[in-house]
Amino acid sequence: MKIYNEQKELMTNYDKTQGKIKIERTLVATYDNYKAIPEEYLKGEDYVISPNGKAFDVFYRVATVIPYTAEEKQALYEKEVEKLIRKKYTLSQELSILRQRDTKVEEFDEYNACAEECKVKAKALYKGD
Repeated sequence: MKIYNEQKELMTNYDKTQGKIKIERTLVATYDNYKAIPEEYLKGEDYVISPNGKAFDVFYRVATVIPYTAEEKQALYEKEVEKLIRKKYTLSQELSILRQRDTKVEEFDEYNACAEECKVKAKALYKGD
């Protein structure tokens, strides 16, 4: 399926950090004029044939990327930070380290450095810095 930006320009390198995808369908043909569409067009991934009672309708699918709002980017950033931290620390481990931050300073410093590194990686993905 082809993916376009809001200006209806074809995007060649879409990734999830650019925005969410909105898929639209445009009716191309109903069962009555379905036979008039060349078969090679219907074999492409851009077309969907969906049942309509006893007949079929043919739709052309268009995907448009809708940029994330600031709030959505912030939520994605926070989720990514948490995901990266969980690769090294479970929630129980993290809470234990935070509770004992004054008695196990070295362990806390190691955890904190990891968390800061995770924030930098997530920021590069979702905040563009």
